[in-house]
Amino acid sequence: MKYYGIIVVGIVLAAVSCEELYSDKYDVLNVEEVLAHDELRDTYYNCFMDQGPCPEDAGYWKGNFPEAVVTNCRKCTEWQKVTFDKIADWYSSHQPDNWNSLIDKMLQEAKARNIEDRK
Repeated sequence: MKYYGIIVVGIVLAAVSCEELYSDKYDVLNVEEVLAHDELRDTYYNCFMDQGPCPEDAGYWKGNFPEAVVTNCRKCTEWQKVTFDKIADWYSSHQPDNWNSLIDKMLQEAKARNIEDRK
């Protein structure tokens, strides 16, 4: 009986500490191709900035991006973490003003939705 209690506590702690990751449904996007083509890259950027229509995958990420920014991508798959790093690096090097505008917008949206980094 004593061991049963320890097992139950272990299972509960494991369940609480495991956060669900974002879906990997769109983990096939060729981000290098998107970043290399002005029109395609602008389509994604404009979607995130509420300045244009969203492709299906961008619409999905637009909804999760504020949380990903605030939580340092805690719920991201490994592919998503690498991809966000590539995007951040590209924008920081090539269009830093756009990157700063995007991050500011995502932080404002996170605040409006009461999203915070709960470790």
